[in-house]
Amino acid sequence: MAQPTDGDSSRYAESLHKHSVWVLSTLISLSIREALLTAPQIPGYQDPAGFALHLARLSLVLATAIAFLFGAARYLDELHLRAVKNQSDLNHYVIDFVSSILHFAILFVLSTTCTAALAGGKLSPFLGWLCLFLIYDLFWLWLSRSARSSHLGRHWAVGNTILLLLVLAIYFGLKSFGLDERVSETWALLPVIPYRILDIRQTLTGQPPLGFLKRLLD
Repeated sequence: MAQPTDGDSSRYAESLHKHSVWVLSTLISLSIREALLTAPQIPGYQDPAGFALHLARLSLVLATAIAFLFGAARYLDELHLRAVKNQSDLNHYVIDFVSSILHFAILFVLSTTCTAALAGGKLSPFLGWLCLFLIYDLFWLWLSRSARSSHLGRHWAVGNTILLLLVLAIYFGLKSFGLDERVSETWALLPVIPYRILDIRQTLTGQPPLGFLKRLLD
């Protein structure tokens, strides 16, 4: 049986990369669509706490979806260039692609919970899925050797872990002072939104999300 040549591997890598980007873009598009479909359900000004919470959830999902679309495209492009030259890197590409599908699937589920009710003293479905989404990068970092060797992978994992701890600290901290659950969750979500906007800017300019992470990890 004939062994695959370098040319065969290159063509396979090109095809895999093309379809990978399409699949991930589709998942992101579905997440954005699901989030936007909840916009007509935003409470009116007669319910300011509900209005603020829904708006924060919607803004977070949209900012996160855009940031991760650009981030995944940049990361997979870098890995793709290596995969074209090295068969072993092609195997890592497959692992990272499957991991990305799972991560983006969590984002899709998160987008469907923008209007989910609070859970009566427990984390709301939205906050629960957000925590899972943020901590997922640690699993990906453990699973993927390419992620561990990439400054992008390390930055994302540390950045999302910091966000997770910050979100939980704000949420439970405010609740301990007797604030309404909707108000507590709204304030807990707010730090994520500017971070994602900064993430988009830094990804497009080829920089890590935050400068201090570069000093810590590079």
